[in-house]
Amino acid sequence: THALSGRDTEAIGAWQMALLSDNPAAVYPVLVDALLRTGDARQALDVLDEAPAAWSSENDRLKREAVALAMVGDYSAALPKLKDQLDNTSIDDQSMLFVAIQVLFKTYQQDKSLSPDNLQHFRSYVERHQKMGGPNRALVETWRKAVLGR
Repeated sequence: THALSGRDTEAIGAWQMALLSDNPAAVYPVLVDALLRTGDARQALDVLDEAPAAWSSENDRLKREAVALAMVGDYSAALPKLKDQLDNTSIDDQSMLFVAIQVLFKTYQQDKSLSPDNLQHFRSYVERHQKMGGPNRALVETWRKAVLGR
C-alpha cells in the first residue's frame, strides 16, 4: 500500500521487516525496486547480493544490478551488463537504453574519449532511443552532440 501511494521509504521499512519471514524471496525484487526509486543504489546492490536466486529470471536481476551500478558511478561494471541486456534482445527497453547512453556519456566525460566499440554502441543506442521518442530525447540529443560533435 505504501509503494502504491508513492511512499517508498515506508514501503522499504515494511519490506525489510518482511525479510524476517519464513519465505522472504518474494520481497527482494520489490525491495530492490523501491531502493532504486529512492536513490539508495548501494543498499540495492547489497540486497541483490544477498538473494541472487530470488528473481523470476536472471535478466530481471541483472537489469537492476546494472542500474544500481550506474547509479553508484561504477560505469566499468555497469556497462557490460547493460550491453548484455540491450544487445541480446530484440525488444528495445527505452529506460535501459537511456541508462546505457548515460553511462557511455559519463565514461566519455571521464576519459575524454570512447573506445571504438563503445563509440559504436553509443551511436546504436542513441539511434534506437531516439526512434522511440519519449521525454529524454532532448537530453540524449545533447549528449549525442557532445560525444559525436555534430
